[in-house]
Amino acid sequence: MWNHIRGPPYAHKNPNTGQVSYIHGSSQAQFVAETHIVLLFSITYVFLNSDSDAAVTLGMVLLHEAATSDLDVGKRKIMCVAGIGLVVLFFSWLLSVFRAKYHGYPYR
Repeated sequence: MWNHIRGPPYAHKNPNTGQVSYIHGSSQAQFVAETHIVLLFSITYVFLNSDSDAAVTLGMVLLHEAATSDLDVGKRKIMCVAGIGLVVLFFSWLLSVFRAKYHGYPYR
């Protein structure tokens, strides 16, 4: 609704460098693309039925199950690699969006 009322651009292209920004640099505004990114986080929430860090949580569960299950070694390795991949990918994605929105992060 905010996008409908305010009419923001989809993204911003820097005229000097040509770099496209999908996340607005201020916490007081947003681009339409930023809304779509939040939508992706929400879809992850719906399909995994957890909070926005659902993929990170699923990765931790896979790591735990790989370490404690009685499955054969091949399946445990696949679970371990999938778990590490989920944790690294989604946690870094979450931090990069947060860092783009709040420039003082990490707070030092």
